[in-house]
Amino acid sequence: MNIKMFVTRRSYRVRLYYFLVVLGLFGALYFLLFSGYPCSGCELYRLKRKVTHGQYDCTLMDFNPETLICLQPLKRDRLSQHIHNDGVWEPHMVRRMQGWLRGDPSLGLIDVGANIGVYTLVAAHMGHQVLAIEPNMENVLRMHRTVSLGGLEDKITLLRNAIGEERGVGRLIVPHSSIAYAAVGHPITSAQTDTSDKWKFANIIFMDDVLGYCKFKRAILKIDIAGYDHHVMTHADLLFRKIDIPYIMMEFGNIKPDYMKHDEKQKVGHMIAYLHHRGYVPKDVNGVALNHPAHWDKWPDHVIFELDRRRVGAW
Repeated sequence: MNIKMFVTRRSYRVRLYYFLVVLGLFGALYFLLFSGYPCSGCELYRLKRKVTHGQYDCTLMDFNPETLICLQPLKRDRLSQHIHNDGVWEPHMVRRMQGWLRGDPSLGLIDVGANIGVYTLVAAHMGHQVLAIEPNMENVLRMHRTVSLGGLEDKITLLRNAIGEERGVGRLIVPHSSIAYAAVGHPITSAQTDTSDKWKFANIIFMDDVLGYCKFKRAILKIDIAGYDHHVMTHADLLFRKIDIPYIMMEFGNIKPDYMKHDEKQKVGHMIAYLHHRGYVPKDVNGVALNHPAHWDKWPDHVIFELDRRRVGAW
């Protein structure tokens, strides 16, 4: 009797042990797949480090609150010229963003293609958490200087990455007349990479990969990546499941159908269909709903996709 009880108890402990092991393995797998664990390709730029790089021309932007920003050389960058001459850049879009942020203190900002930081810095000065993603190191260094001068290190998380539809290393394509803009094409092979100048390249990651760096549960998503904006949604399911995104601000001015291959045009259509399925309604800056998605090539330069929760899953 005692032997039987001993064997029974031992069998129970063994079964319990294996059950807990299996449960732990499933838990670890779930964490890795669905928790937004930081990705190996994500390059976190340490904004709290001491600024040791060069001097930059910095100026106040004419927003409320006044926001300091460090510019690119004026002769070589259109965006910096506008800010230097007019005090603002895309004021209609920035002020729409400010209206949403003022109405909801819990909102963060995911700034994909942050450039020298117009949207990022305005949101941070308003007290909101920002995840900024920018592949151009010249822009990153200027943001570092601005963040340090404004004491915004605790408000901004900065990734020196590009977002795309394939992971890998991409070459930066920087227009001569607008050096703050940097497009990153498809991943290249190691044989095509000149490692002597790492600033010419950036790691391409998925939109889902940034989830582990989000310090908020609700956010505005702003996208401006030089005509590749539609690639962002290729791998974004996890982000949309974990983060409540009521507004998506997108630059459509650089998505030129006349210069796009057929498969790229199809990808734009797929992105719009994807957002429609998730309940987003495309609108212009004034809040007027735009035409049927089939006519996206007639849309204005700036489009806001606004979430209508009643339309989720509908076409």
